[in-house]
Amino acid sequence: MQNKRKYKNVVHQLSVTLEDLYDAAIRKQTLQNNVICDRCEYTAVIIAEVLERK
Repeated sequence: MQNKRKYKNVVHQLSVTLEDLYDAAIRKQTLQNNVICDRCEYTAVIIAEVLERK
């Protein structure tokens, strides 16, 4: 059984028009989550490299 960390839900308010809702307009967003590795204290960008060395 894996321990999965549960993070807080992210709420972001978007401004859309009634026409956008009617036409089912699509809005794209990107999210970035900065995580610190407990073992080596590097940021998430470097965690992938650390996991490959195990």
